[in-house]
Amino acid sequence: MAKAKQPVKEVLSVIDKCSKMYATCKEEDFNQSLLDMCCYGTDNSPIEQMLYCAVETVRRVTSLPSIRPELVNGEWHPLGFTITPQFQIDKYRVDFLVSYSKPVKCDTDILENRVVVECDSQQFHERTEKERRYEKARDRYLYSKGYTVFHFTGKEIIEDPFKVACEVVAVLTCRDAKGILEWVSEYK
Repeated sequence: MAKAKQPVKEVLSVIDKCSKMYATCKEEDFNQSLLDMCCYGTDNSPIEQMLYCAVETVRRVTSLPSIRPELVNGEWHPLGFTITPQFQIDKYRVDFLVSYSKPVKCDTDILENRVVVECDSQQFHERTEKERRYEKARDRYLYSKGYTVFHFTGKEIIEDPFKVACEVVAVLTCRDAKGILEWVSEYK
């Protein structure tokens, strides 16, 4: 049997160039998709745009699939990860509905977790008693409908949007937020 040859220097050089070309192409695609959401998507505030970008980045770095149809127990179901800005839940609009679903128990059941994420800047939230009452009533209503509601301050998002995103992803995937943040930090 012939012994496998070790890659020669020239082959390694071409592999390195190919890797860089592919990474640049993917980087440009990703930048454009985030820019499209921020500029042409819904009317989100800057902190909402920052959080969207961070959550989508964490989703990709941790290899969570985006939503797609999948056959489970003989039926098609939308499975994967999704982040929907300005989502309407009955009479309330929330900043984000983030969800993750996957098959479990030998692909016969589906685990679906969802979190409502609110980005609370001092500029737009809890300025008056009426606004505070509205927000508290909305949170109680969402809780009664089975939603978990996370509120993050604008300062939290601005200081470290990836920490916030990792916390959201951790809850949805039943993972440790600190572990996800350490993994994501390797790419910063």
